[in-house]
Amino acid sequence: MNSSSKEFYAIFGNPVNHSLSPQIFNKLFKKRNLKKKYLKISIASTSELKNIFGELNLAGGNITSPFKERIVSFTDSLDEAAESIQAVNLIMKQNDKIFGYNTDYVGLIESIKKYNLNNKRILIIGAGGAAKSAAYGLKEYSQNVTITNRTYEKAKKIANQFNFKVIKSSSLKKQINNFNLIISCLPPDVKVEAFHNIEERSIVFDVNYISTYLKEVVKNKNIKLIDGRKWLIHQAVKNYSIFTNKDETDYGEIEKILDPPVFKNYTNIILMGFMGSGKTTIGRQLSKKMNLDFVDIDEKIEKYTGLSINEIFSKKGEKTFRNIENKILFNVVKREKQLIAIGGGAVMNKSNRVLLKNDSFNIFIHAPVSDIIKRNVGKTRPLFDSNLKSMKKLYSKRKPFYMDLSDIIFYNKGLNPEKTVEMIHEEIGKKI
Repeated sequence: MNSSSKEFYAIFGNPVNHSLSPQIFNKLFKKRNLKKKYLKISIASTSELKNIFGELNLAGGNITSPFKERIVSFTDSLDEAAESIQAVNLIMKQNDKIFGYNTDYVGLIESIKKYNLNNKRILIIGAGGAAKSAAYGLKEYSQNVTITNRTYEKAKKIANQFNFKVIKSSSLKKQINNFNLIISCLPPDVKVEAFHNIEERSIVFDVNYISTYLKEVVKNKNIKLIDGRKWLIHQAVKNYSIFTNKDETDYGEIEKILDPPVFKNYTNIILMGFMGSGKTTIGRQLSKKMNLDFVDIDEKIEKYTGLSINEIFSKKGEKTFRNIENKILFNVVKREKQLIAIGGGAVMNKSNRVLLKNDSFNIFIHAPVSDIIKRNVGKTRPLFDSNLKSMKKLYSKRKPFYMDLSDIIFYNKGLNPEKTVEMIHEEIGKKI
């Protein structure tokens, strides 16, 4: 399938590399021969989300922590749930407008509704987007719901909206055993001493599907633990129907996709992106942080030929350059534990794409074309043109290939590569 003909979706967050959503949706898309691809994009701010969504011409995507509430103002219209909750976990572009949805509450309710909620004393811990979604979903099933959060006023606001009760987090250690269904909407690393006081035979729902402090506390007790993976799967069923406008999947199909989740081991990390996106600058700094050998393919080519990249293009032509590039890349990727920066046009070679897809963890460094032009002014690069229109045209040809190959995408806007280096290191610091 030609990458340029695909429709792209993504999950936005920070961190985001742990997400299982790409595994789910890409398997579903492939199984049904849909021209769609689902990506991971790590962002530092809502403004980055807005910019990159438009610059990559995405069709839609999911929003995860900590942007679910912040992204509301980015949308042109909200569904009833997102409007009530004031948190969005799915966006879609339709006729150049952004529509926001909240399907988190579906994931929650479908995961716990079999437990006779009307007879449960329910506690929601947290006051972020996930907690609001839990409260919204529960309002149709029970009024015996209490909210608590470290910031009391945030918990009180949610409780007032849905006519629930509220307690201060300072009293949680004494009161937690008054509840027999506890829903934790906290980040995975948050430690709450009151978790040790949870009564035996209680039901605990941790909305996270990765390891958490709460799971460690209750794992050896006679407590029913509902893992956040159930939430993820039920929510994914609903999300898929919005992405495709078809009800073609169910819990069982997605559960099989994640049984087990696939975490491929990679031998090298590749930095790819358009000319001037910052690959070499970022690569040199990141390789030191990760204790990896840094390899710049263009530098390897110049050493091999004894010519500059410009000289190869002018004297031998682009076709000869691409053949040399493929040969060098083929030999470089045979080694392991390297951070490799490839040239901007390397992805246009099918043989290169096969090499990269099979053996590497591929990072797409995206930057606005206007930034790329500023960075390249005064430099001698083949194919560079200071005309914004012509550069956008060239980038638009390559961009779908970067996206299709990427394992994760970062936004390198402005003149602060150190920020991008730090973000990449935090996301994949232990990848190889």
